[in-house]
Amino acid sequence: MIRFYLTAMLEESERNCESGRLQKKQFWNLFSERKRPHPARDPGTKVYVISRDFYHLWKSYVRSCERGNLVVNPPERLENASLFCPHDHLLFPVMVLEPHELSEHLVLVWEEEWVTLKELYPPDHVISAFYSDAGCLMTEPAVCDNGCVELRLAKDYEEQFSYEHQIIHVRQSLGPRKKPRLSSRGASSGGGASNVASNSQRLVRASCTFSSTDTIREVQNFIAERTGIWPMLQTLWVCGEEQQKAGEADGGEPLQLTDDHRAMTLNALRVRPGDTIYFRAARCAHPCWCHSQVGPHSLVMDRGMARKAEETHRFEECLLRALLGVTSTEEMLMSDEMIITVEMPPGRFIS
Repeated sequence: MIRFYLTAMLEESERNCESGRLQKKQFWNLFSERKRPHPARDPGTKVYVISRDFYHLWKSYVRSCERGNLVVNPPERLENASLFCPHDHLLFPVMVLEPHELSEHLVLVWEEEWVTLKELYPPDHVISAFYSDAGCLMTEPAVCDNGCVELRLAKDYEEQFSYEHQIIHVRQSLGPRKKPRLSSRGASSGGGASNVASNSQRLVRASCTFSSTDTIREVQNFIAERTGIWPMLQTLWVCGEEQQKAGEADGGEPLQLTDDHRAMTLNALRVRPGDTIYFRAARCAHPCWCHSQVGPHSLVMDRGMARKAEETHRFEECLLRALLGVTSTEEMLMSDEMIITVEMPPGRFIS
C-alpha cells in the first residue's frame, strides 16, 4: 500500500514538473519579468493584476521543476486576497505609485497571459487595469476610500520599528556635528598626520544584534564591554533616517541622547535595523573611573554580565555625582573639576 502511494506521488510530481517546464516556456517574459506593461508605452491597454505573493509562489514552483525535486506541487489557485481590504477594494494607492513601487506588491500581466493563467489557476479575485494618459494605473475594483489604505500604511510604518535580533551599528565619533564623522581626513604636517592616524586607529566601529524592546542602557553596556568606557562617560547620538528627518528642522543635528533617554527603547527612539548610534567618550583624568582593560571581542554581550555591570555603573555614577556636587550626567561631564583622558589601548578594536 505504501509503495503504491509513493509511486502515485512520484508520478504526480513528474506530471507537475512537465507542466512547470511548459509554463516557463509559455510565460518566459512573465517568469523573467521582462516586457511588462508600462505607463509610457502602453496607455489605455487592458491588463490584469496578480499579487506578488502568488507570483513568488508560482516562480518557486517552476524553479523546483527545473531542479528536479522529487515532490513538486503547483499553487492551488491564483490568490489576490492580500491586495484587498474587508470592503473588497484594493489596499494599495496604485494610482500614485511608480512602476517600481507597484512591483513590490503586484505584477501586471497581459490579457493573453491572463487567459492562460486563469485556466491553470482559478483566481479568487479578478483585477483588471489600464494606464491612463497621465500615467496613473486605474483598476477595477478601485482603491478603497474608507480609510483602509491609511491604516495599512500606518501599520507598515510601525512594523519597521518592531524587530528582534537585528544589526545596529555603533561608531565612535570625534564630536557632535551635523553628521558625526568617524575619523579625521588627514593633516598637512607630519606631526598632525601622526596624531590623526593614532586617533583613527582608536575609533571604535562595531555592530551588535539588538531588539526593538532593548533600551539605550543595553547599548551603552555593549559600548562599555567593547571599549571600557563606562555608560556615565558616554555621550550618544542617534543618526538614523527618522532622526535626520526630525533634525532638518533643527539645523540638521542628529538626536543627542540624555539621561532621560537611557530607559527608552530603540522602538521609542525610532531606531531601525541598520541604523547607526554614534558615541563620544568624555575626558577624565582619573583612570579609576574607567575600565582598565577592554572587554572581550564577542559582538554579543552576556545579558547577565551586562545587568551586573549596569548596577555597578549606577552606584559609581551616583558616587561620582555626589563627589562633584552635580545632579545629572550632563552637569558632571561639563564640570571644571573633571578633566579626562580615557586610556584605550590601540589595536584592540575592530575596524
